[in-house]
Amino acid sequence: MVEVDYGCDIDSSLEIDPLTGDFKIVEGLDNASQSVKNRLETRLDELLVLGYSNYGNQSYEELGNTDIDTAIGHIEIYTRSALLEEPLVQDLIEIKISFENNSIRGDLVIQLTNGEILPINFDINEGDD
Repeated sequence: MVEVDYGCDIDSSLEIDPLTGDFKIVEGLDNASQSVKNRLETRLDELLVLGYSNYGNQSYEELGNTDIDTAIGHIEIYTRSALLEEPLVQDLIEIKISFENNSIRGDLVIQLTNGEILPINFDINEGDD
């Protein structure tokens, strides 16, 4: 397996490190996981004003769809499409989509560009704006 530097970022929990007073940092594989999850939980083109075109996940469009089988099919397509835009991701190995209380839950297994296998889950909720 090729060694990859996945970098670091502010932890999405926005918790403060009590020792430094700074935001906690996520790095390595945890940062790769957070990067993928952030893309999947962001509405497609929500960050366009910041210069990020084609960033995000179109699955939000399926919230409220009463045809669950069709919605799940669309969400699988939208999720695969979003993952293919993520530079860290090589392949989507497994996908399971479910609906729970007006929210979408995705459980995935992905392969990163260095061959590493990583489980990812994401949630899309009706109230997320």
